[in-house]
Amino acid sequence: MNFGRAKDLLEERDHMKTKGYHRKKNFKLTGSILKKQVGFTLIELVVVIAVITALLIPLAGIFNAGYDTFYREDENVKITRCARTAMERTVEAIRKADALERTVKIDGETVKEYYYDIEYVSESSIKVNGKSIDETYAFDDIDGADELEGKNIDIEIYLDNGDDLTGSLPDGRKIARVKVMITVTGKRIGDYYIETQVYLRNN
Repeated sequence: MNFGRAKDLLEERDHMKTKGYHRKKNFKLTGSILKKQVGFTLIELVVVIAVITALLIPLAGIFNAGYDTFYREDENVKITRCARTAMERTVEAIRKADALERTVKIDGETVKEYYYDIEYVSESSIKVNGKSIDETYAFDDIDGADELEGKNIDIEIYLDNGDDLTGSLPDGRKIARVKVMITVTGKRIGDYYIETQVYLRNN
């Protein structure tokens, strides 16, 4: 029996066992390190949040600007429609004023003439055919009028000699034109102003 060969085989077996043990040990150490590295540290989370915030701030500004522009344009359309509708309604009422007959003295002579049934009440109200034409009449039942911050109507009456009428109609004078001015104010935009004049025929 070759004792030298047997000894070599035993040493080789022991070496292989020792090598396998070290492999298992290294595997356990590597697995432990990997387990410890799973997840984020507090610093990493803070950095991620800071980056996301930096990206969202400009986007929020753009969104807010677009939102404000959209609603400003929407409000502009509404107040324009309200003002024009109120103006059309007022002008139509004035044009429907009845022509009445009255007797007046001109240069000492009594003559008959026709005039329009328009009565001055105040700077923001007149009566046409006995009906009040004012802010309430002009804006009544107009869609969106209740959302306005302010609405105002001014009415001026001018006689055939160019004077403005601030009281009762003097004898021998007729109403030549009626000036209507309407101002509305929105929540996001300033005043919107519209003006027109209604000329009346006096034969």
